[in-house]
Amino acid sequence: MDPENLEELLEAAFDEESSEITLSDDAPLPSKLMWIVADGSYVTKDQIIAILNPVSGNVSENSGGLSDYQLLNQDTSYENIQNMGDIAQKNLIVKSSISGRLIRILDNLTELTDLDRILGRIEPTNCSHEVVVHGMCANCSIHVDTGLKRKHEDLNPHTETSAVPGFITSHSGVEIDSDLAYEMECSEISTYLQDRKLCLVLDLDNTLVHATSQSPPADIDVETIEISSVEWHNNLNYVQYVSEDDIEGMKLQHTLESSVLKTIVYNETETTYCNSYFKLRPGIFKFFRNVSKLYKLFLFTMGTRQHAQSALRILDPQGVYFGNRVFCRNDSKSCMKSLDRLFPNHKNLVLVMDDSEYVWTNKLALIKVHPYYFFSDLTYLNNYDLNNLTKSSAALQSICNYSNFVWSKLIRTSSDAKSNTPEKTASESGQPLTRDNDGFAVPAAINISQFRYNGYLICNERPSDIYVKPTVDPKGGENAHLFKKIRIKDNDKQLDKLITLLDDIYKRFYVQYDLAITDILNANKSEFVQAVNGSFKSPDIKFLIYNDLLPSASFILNDLREEILRDVTLYSNTAEFINVNPHGRNSSSSRSLREDTDINFLLCSDFGKWARKFGARIGKHMGHITHLIVNNRNCLTVHDENVKKVHIKWLEAVFYCHERVDEQKFNPDNWKTPFRTFWDVLSS
Repeated sequence: MDPENLEELLEAAFDEESSEITLSDDAPLPSKLMWIVADGSYVTKDQIIAILNPVSGNVSENSGGLSDYQLLNQDTSYENIQNMGDIAQKNLIVKSSISGRLIRILDNLTELTDLDRILGRIEPTNCSHEVVVHGMCANCSIHVDTGLKRKHEDLNPHTETSAVPGFITSHSGVEIDSDLAYEMECSEISTYLQDRKLCLVLDLDNTLVHATSQSPPADIDVETIEISSVEWHNNLNYVQYVSEDDIEGMKLQHTLESSVLKTIVYNETETTYCNSYFKLRPGIFKFFRNVSKLYKLFLFTMGTRQHAQSALRILDPQGVYFGNRVFCRNDSKSCMKSLDRLFPNHKNLVLVMDDSEYVWTNKLALIKVHPYYFFSDLTYLNNYDLNNLTKSSAALQSICNYSNFVWSKLIRTSSDAKSNTPEKTASESGQPLTRDNDGFAVPAAINISQFRYNGYLICNERPSDIYVKPTVDPKGGENAHLFKKIRIKDNDKQLDKLITLLDDIYKRFYVQYDLAITDILNANKSEFVQAVNGSFKSPDIKFLIYNDLLPSASFILNDLREEILRDVTLYSNTAEFINVNPHGRNSSSSRSLREDTDINFLLCSDFGKWARKFGARIGKHMGHITHLIVNNRNCLTVHDENVKKVHIKWLEAVFYCHERVDEQKFNPDNWKTPFRTFWDVLSS
């Protein structure tokens, strides 16, 4: 026999003989046994696994006076141990003689009167390294070379050996054995079901807030708040959580939502601090207040952790809504988002809110949110992409794009032809070109009958009532003069609409869940006993999980969505949408469209893709349709009274309101003034 193998056998035999846990000869008696390691846990050699607490009135001189402390009626935690005085004396400590798994024989707080009693045993076994933190096993403290080169976002529970469920931690340095992770995930879901909650994963940028490093244009009438000031620093510690009965608190919330919030953020790339400006989406605090009662909230952003923390100092400074359930670019090894990062195996309870569907690998649970833009962002002007038109059109409809400093560039670049620019249209109409004191063209100089939308869904005119009374130029100095400001009402109601949708999904889910429980009981399939109070124990819930009997929130979402346009057949006037690149800008998609005269705009754009998700059919010709999608007034005449003529903004309203909105409001033939967004149409 190999000497090394013989040595291992002898050592194992010795360990087996030494696996029983007993008291030392000088242990004080009688004493209470206080376990400090959970039953079944892996322990290492010489690890403290229990302490002795001498019973009052029978304290030996070596006991250290521990009997003066109140005896615990539950397993002792580390915090309790710290408060129990000096327990370093050997006769008050019970250690493990070998490494292995602890099997308790005596219960916690058992009174010991005999030195020969066996307290438990250690089953010799190798550590399975179920939890590894930065390469070190959390159980045995041994360095573990896992060699993991996979991406945590694309976990496959059938092939991977470890996982990092996001409900446990957002730290990418933690690795958990897949079997243990599966059990922990089932336990977590059981807790959510017992609390009757679902899970909602929220994107940050353009979903909850819009952030930029540039201040808003000087002619946009909006208050800027320095949130680092003493006044707002104090207010930001509580105002997010006030109830609707708190009138002053609600006023502060409204001020935060209607203002631009300036803060300082650390820039990791340039290792410097820079200004950051946030604009909160209207209704965000009401949204948190209502939805958090029904859903456990997670934040998943592809921004940096510093950016997320800056936003959360405004949105949730005390961690009431999100806690530590925040996931950022720093925590990911992929450029894609995946629900596998949060719940690798069971996603029945999970929904996602995001303005960008293409960043998710799991799209079934996605609630597409209207991208929220307040500040100017003209990056989408460089590439007209029909597959991302819902996003680019929202970006170019931002409030700050109405600024005189931005508007002319936006229109010149995005218009179908030079004749669509405000100045050209004004001169062609025979009217003298009118400018204000600041040298900007006045929108009123343009005939209202001339306004038209281009392929970006941007109108070549602004409403004529956007100006407020002139104010002093904020730059001041000797050259200060009266400066016309522009005030645009933000009619965004996205979060209000989503409160209604999420409430509906929640109610339907738990109706189905309760029916599943009832069906199991009626069929006598439950392996467990119903609790006395009428609720069900955790094993009953796990029975549903293990057997895939839970309802799915994502299926409920899709069923709701498909009903909205189920009886609708759409046809688009393609020529109004595809001629968006006449000056040779890079646009492969629009170039290919012009080469094919039979192309259907809805069939090749994300508008059509989402219309089909809502149950609509796309017609290839004018016959047998219910809705004609247009981009401007008087473009086509509809002879069939059963066919509704609607602007494409009607489709946006349907997508983001999750309801079939009034078509009459969206007939552009009835519009007397241009609308910035579909929210403005709904509010008109």
